[in-house]
Amino acid sequence: MNRPRPKSTRGLSPSEWEPLFRAAGILVPDPSIATSQRARDTVLGSFLAKNLNREVPVEVDGMQGRARLRVADAGQRRRRYFFEITLDDSAEPPPQPESDPDEAERLVERGPDRTAGAMQPAP
Repeated sequence: MNRPRPKSTRGLSPSEWEPLFRAAGILVPDPSIATSQRARDTVLGSFLAKNLNREVPVEVDGMQGRARLRVADAGQRRRRYFFEITLDDSAEPPPQPESDPDEAERLVERGPDRTAGAMQPAP
């Protein structure tokens, strides 16, 4: 029995990628060639499809890793593209700001200030 495959909402369709490509100044379909939105979607979809599973180095919050373009089935012959990010295990987390030793000593002496709200902006 053929069951329908679940449709994914993960990722973006080619038309949703267009503003990102325009903002980055890459692969903007020529209006004289791609006169309709559907034609522009086809150009962008072809570019994304050609680059599926290609791995590129990335840096996220100071940690090194790799990004891979993936695709999810959105039903009715539609695809949604997204990046799968894998961070290197050997990468150390970014250094945390050093705490003020005087502040730590005050907290030990009198305890945290319980009159202030639970969330306070960092100084």
